Amino acid sequence: MSGAGFFQGTITADERERLYNEIWSEPIKIVAKRYEISDVALRKHCIRFGIPLPLRGHWEKVKAGKFVYKPVLPKIEGELKKQIRNYVIKYKHYVKQLTDEELENKEGLFLLTDETKEYISEVCSKIVVKNQLRDPHPLIVEHQEEMQYRKKRDKEVERANFNHLYQSRIKSQYRDNKPTLPIFVSTAQVNRAYRIVDALIKTLPHLESRVSISHFYDKKDMAFFNVMHTSFSFELKEVEMKSPKKDKNKSIESSKDVVRSLVISITSSSSSWDREYKEHLEFTDTPSEPLEGKLDQVIIGVFNAANRFLVNDELKNRKLERKWAEENKRRRLQELKRREEENLRVLESLVGDWDLSQRIRMFADSLEKIVSDKQDEQEVLDILHRVKWAREKADWLDPLIAKDDELLGKKVHVFEVFKTFTRVDKE
Repeated sequence: MSGAGFFQGTITADERERLYNEIWSEPIKIVAKRYEISDVALRKHCIRFGIPLPLRGHWEKVKAGKFVYKPVLPKIEGELKKQIRNYVIKYKHYVKQLTDEELENKEGLFLLTDETKEYISEVCSKIVVKNQLRDPHPLIVEHQEEMQYRKKRDKEVERANFNHLYQSRIKSQYRDNKPTLPIFVSTAQVNRAYRIVDALIKTLPHLESRVSISHFYDKKDMAFFNVMHTSFSFELKEVEMKSPKKDKNKSIESSKDVVRSLVISITSSSSSWDREYKEHLEFTDTPSEPLEGKLDQVIIGVFNAANRFLVNDELKNRKLERKWAEENKRRRLQELKRREEENLRVLESLVGDWDLSQRIRMFADSLEKIVSDKQDEQEVLDILHRVKWAREKADWLDPLIAKDDELLGKKVHVFEVFKTFTRVDKE
């Protein structure tokens, strides 16, 4: 087992517990050797993951049969949550263990353990949107301060619009927008929006998630959170909706016929630019079901979407892997064909040389038989000399002999040629 990959980044809660048990079962040098890292490096990782280490002299006491104290593995909380994953969300099934048919036909949070699903339901049942904003989340405070700053800045810039140069000077005295929570509502509903978002983002850490904010290229405020390895962006906005109590006899709509409802809009956000599967969720205010009472639906909806994302990503990856396998197979077959054709051309050349050498020998034999008909002794000697020459050239051409030639050099023997053949291993 290589420690290079195991200790890169974060580890799961199960991996942390396994490492804790190993550290307290064997000396750290033995455990470190198993992970192919130094004992010094392993100690540093254990400290990073909040795993207590045996004190000096621990194993000597164990050998002597003396009592040794073994501290419990600390809970995952605070900064430790940044180093450990799956400490709350635990998986019953890993997508790679399931068939395509199973992935396509299952619904709900089937990837999670029953214990995890019960925990999610329990957390959701305890979500409460308070009537007053007390002890707001730091992101809410940052949003309040940023909105006050933007309002003041924009008001000053607008006042200076009578002169372009003066307005530019006023602008230069203010900074650009800092990224903040994407809360896009009217002043009349902002306090209510704060209370809803505050309850939502305070719930996420209990579900192994947290909110981060940023700006995109258009400088629009964006917020993200991760659930089951899937990233989601969200915003709280305000939309106008017709009042259900509108008088049907009225031919002209008045401002009283329109109500402003809050909407939590959630969209999948993946680092895979070619991700075909997208999902958008919206949870809207209604008179009978205000948004304050729908945050449990928001959480459950996001988890179900994340489950679907993992399934769809796995199915897509499998499809790509099969496609790549077929493409690699096709390319391999093409390469095998090319190699076989190359070997065949060499074989054809060998057979051609062998056939030519055989025909030369047959010709020499026939020539030798008829030379006796000649009366001129010198002519007979000349012909026999040519017969000898022809047989020597046949031996040079023949790949089974490959005799050296003073002028033509050495012809490669068939055994040597076969060594140069490109090996073709069929699947």
